[in-house]
Amino acid sequence: MSPKIYAIQHLAPGGSGGLVIKGPIGTWAANELGAVFTVVVSQIAADQSVVTGVGTSDVYTRTGDEDDWDSAVTVLNGGRFSDGGAVVAAWASIANTDGGWKMYPWTLPVRIVTP
Repeated sequence: MSPKIYAIQHLAPGGSGGLVIKGPIGTWAANELGAVFTVVVSQIAADQSVVTGVGTSDVYTRTGDEDDWDSAVTVLNGGRFSDGGAVVAAWASIANTDGGWKMYPWTLPVRIVTP
C-alpha cells in the first residue's frame, strides 16, 4: 500500500469550518489485511494563530471496495479551518497477515477550499 493525501481538501458545506481529509489508498500488498489512517492538520489563520486538528479514519480492509480513505478532523484549539494552505501529517497503521504491523508516515502541503 502506498497511500497519499489529495492536494485539494474541502471544507464542510455551511461555513462550520469542519474538515475531512481524504486520499487514495493505493494498491494493497499481498501481506496487508487492513489499515487505519491518522492525521494532524495545521493551518495559520487570518489572525496569525495556528489552527490544529486531529482525526482518525474508520478501519479499511483489503477486501473492501474503497479506493479512498477519509478522516474527519476535530479542531483542538478553538479555531476553525478556512480557505488557504495547510500542512497534513498522516500515518497509515497497517496490519499484516503474519500478525505484525507497519506504519507508513508522510507529510504534505494541501490547499483547503470551500466546496
